[in-house]
Amino acid sequence: MFYRTDNITGGYILKKICVIAFTVVIYLILSSCQQIFTYSVLEWAQRDPSNLPPAQQIAYAESALASGDEQAIIDAYNAIKDLDTAEADLLASELAFAGSGVSGVIAEATTMLLEGTGDPTSLIDTLSGTLLQGAADELESAINNGAVPSEEQYLQAAAALLLIAIQSTDRDSAWTLFDGASLPADLASATSDAEKALFFISKAEYTDWTDLSGSFSF
Repeated sequence: MFYRTDNITGGYILKKICVIAFTVVIYLILSSCQQIFTYSVLEWAQRDPSNLPPAQQIAYAESALASGDEQAIIDAYNAIKDLDTAEADLLASELAFAGSGVSGVIAEATTMLLEGTGDPTSLIDTLSGTLLQGAADELESAINNGAVPSEEQYLQAAAALLLIAIQSTDRDSAWTLFDGASLPADLASATSDAEKALFFISKAEYTDWTDLSGSFSF
């Protein structure tokens, strides 16, 4: 089983996950977050969302996420990230992930993959680590506020933590940051980002390595 730490360590598991972390992002964007590629003009994009009432900030944030306008997404994230509600936290997590630069990176990586040129994983370094961390932190806050994230939201948060790890060290050895990690009983008992990533993946109902890797093969 994927999380049997008596015979497979968290480090071994996450070594493999780090190899496909970039593919995870591509999978998530192409399959679950296609709104990021729907570039449309926000009707009220010129307004500063930080000056709007909370309900309007949420509406703005939803429109920003659907528009794919990266600056609007970042502005919306900054406007709602301190709203301590389950709804706002879940939305802020998605905004942070989208605002980290994934849409531009995916477009460039897709070209690299199709043309067989360059190393698409090198583009991970161009993503905003601050926003990736925000994606994970906001999901944790949402859970603490009673939210029930979707499978895609859990996977986004896990991917964000894995991508941060890849950014912080040599890509080929990023897995060592997770060595010895084990699945926590709950999020509150997670003592590291590695354990949080394992928890998020488990809540997305991936409990077997072949199940997870198969989902990200194309």
